[in-house]
Amino acid sequence: MKTMKLFKQLFICFILLFIFVSYMSNALIMSTYTLISQSEVVSESPKVEIVEAKSTNVNGFVIGKITNNTDSIIDGKYIKLDFYSEHDNNIGTKYLKVENLDIDDSKEFKVKHRFWGVTRVEGEILDEIPESQTAGLLEELSDRDKFAIAIGGLIVTYYMPARFLFGLFPI
Repeated sequence: MKTMKLFKQLFICFILLFIFVSYMSNALIMSTYTLISQSEVVSESPKVEIVEAKSTNVNGFVIGKITNNTDSIIDGKYIKLDFYSEHDNNIGTKYLKVENLDIDDSKEFKVKHRFWGVTRVEGEILDEIPESQTAGLLEELSDRDKFAIAIGGLIVTYYMPARFLFGLFPI
């Protein structure tokens, strides 16, 4: 009976420690984000607002809202976000597709980026993406993610039990 009581206490302590560590690590990570004060959107119709834009040295996010203030349904348009460094160099561009936005309707969006040293964001509405940028939409994984997947696959393959995949691996 004592061991079950001890096990229960240890289990509760473990759960509380897990919750505390998760909360504190999230708070620590979110405290590294700084506000991007210079963010503007060029287009007036449809209205695009950048609600919040934050960045660290290596990544960040933009939260915004698009409102259809036109006479027609918006479908197949793109929001283009250009990210600039402190020296006004364009260090990256992200595109977000806008689909089925009714008249006088609003949608929120969130765009994450992995650009280094972003200090300014500019946005605009496009009817279509330039052809040189369409290949980047299909390739969502960065080189670091592809490398991590390859290493993970090799580790899983190395630690598989013998004769696991139809006897392909020797004993």
